[in-house]
Amino acid sequence: LPEQYSFIFNDLENNKKALNYLYSRGLDKQKIIRWKIGYCSSGVYADRIVVPSFDCSGKLNYFVTRTISNHPVRYKNPKSSKDIIFNDLMINWKEPITLVEGVFDSFNVENSIPLLGSTLNEHSGLLHKIVKHQSSVYIALDRDAFEKSLSIYKILSKYNIKTKIILLKDDRDFGDMTPSEVLDLYKEASDINSSNYLMYEIMKI
Repeated sequence: LPEQYSFIFNDLENNKKALNYLYSRGLDKQKIIRWKIGYCSSGVYADRIVVPSFDCSGKLNYFVTRTISNHPVRYKNPKSSKDIIFNDLMINWKEPITLVEGVFDSFNVENSIPLLGSTLNEHSGLLHKIVKHQSSVYIALDRDAFEKSLSIYKILSKYNIKTKIILLKDDRDFGDMTPSEVLDLYKEASDINSSNYLMYEIMKI
């Protein structure tokens, strides 16, 4: 982690600005503790919250930082491989998992994994683990990434992974929604299979 990283609740006097930002994004104390969210008040990641990631054995494997000011670069991450499963430590592979784009989406969705983007590499550790456990998958990317959602489905279908796509109704992502809105989208999610895949392809046009 960055040398200047400070867990939010370890230094409330200096981290108050970061705490207020997290509260404004819908996070509560329980989520902040669970995700071990911290803050850097100085250094390379100055004025940024820090969200660490841990592998299945509890070892730090990555972190994401997000500015809480008007800095033009919203996210600034370490120059290391992204071929990790973000917070694998928290994932129950026996239950359905949800693939989302970023960490703020993941805060609002149980058993979800942020892709730190909108693609799934066919040679990634994440895909290997999904296939190993035959986990069913929800794909929940932003509305403008529908074509990429279908690309992920095509990869998963090669390994007979049961897959559903969650279609966002507007330009908001999961990180901007209430829990009830997220639940409604899950209820409306549709299975994708060879028989209805053509319908989804037509929706791209």
